[in-house]
Formats: sequence, C-alpha cells, structure tokens
Amino acid sequence: MDLTMESVMLLTWISKLRTVRVHFAGNLQLLSADIQVAAKRLMEPTAGYNNFVLTICICYTCSEEILHAVEESCKEKWDDGIGIIGYDRGNDYERLIKVVDIEKHMYMAIAPEPDILIRTGGEYRLSNFLVWQSSCCHLSSLGTVWPEFGVFHLVWVVLDFQQNYHYFAKKKMQL
Repeated sequence: MDLTMESVMLLTWISKLRTVRVHFAGNLQLLSADIQVAAKRLMEPTAGYNNFVLTICICYTCSEEILHAVEESCKEKWDDGIGIIGYDRGNDYERLIKVVDIEKHMYMAIAPEPDILIRTGGEYRLSNFLVWQSSCCHLSSLGTVWPEFGVFHLVWVVLDFQQNYHYFAKKKMQL
C-alpha cells in the first residue's frame, strides 16, 4: 500500500503542473482509508479537466463493475419511486433499467470506449478487464512482457490499428 500512496502523491504533484484529469476506477472501498482519502482529494480538483484523462484501475474487475452499475441503477429507480419490476401495460412489461442506465453508473463512465487494448506477455484473453467497454476495440497481444514494452511496440500496435481502423469503425456504427 505504500507504493500506492507514493503513486497518488506523485500524481497529485503532476496534476498541479499539467491539466490532467485523474480518475480511479474500481471498488475504492477495498483500499485503506488513507488511500481512499488521498484518491478522492486527487480526483475532485481535477474533475473539470477534459484535455487528458488518466484512468487508474485499482481494485477493478469487470464483473464487479457491472454488478455495481446494476445495483446503482436499481437504487436510482427505487429512489425515484418507480421500482424495478416494470409497469403492467397489458401483457407487456416496460424495461425500466436500460443499457444507458447501466453505462451511466459504470466505473469507466467518464472515459470513452477504448480503441486499442494491449495485452502483454502473449495473453489473448481479457481476464475480466474492460469486457463491457472493449466489445469493438482492437485487441493487440504482444509476446513482450510489460517491463520490456517500449515505443517500438506501441508504434507497431498503432500501425496495426490504423490498418484495421475501417473495420472497427464499421462495427461501432452497427451498435
């Protein structure tokens, strides 16, 4: 946890020099109280910055994110006095919780869907990471492990993405 606290302190210093929005995605309640406070103190003053967004996934799984979003959507409908069952209109039930309601409560709601997702170490699976958001993104799997990942690898991934851009743009338009 000391490394996490040091990283938050460094990001606080960097965010004062540059207009970078810092966002922590994940179940922050699993962190110690001092790290939760430091993370919130970092996110609040940078919330208005839009040029650059740095999202840090900590205590994050996609399953937890979807569960959180569904729970928050249900609470929102319940608090509005609507309930979550639906209205009886003949034999049809209206869906009261829609995809947009769920997406609004996702941890990653502030960030656009990724165009590229890079997996290092030769892995081809997403491992419960950004499964919802990466349905139409370019998945690049490199045999290189993370510490050796460099500019050359990034350039190769971007060039590969550019060659397939029209395919992914077409897929996004179909959604």
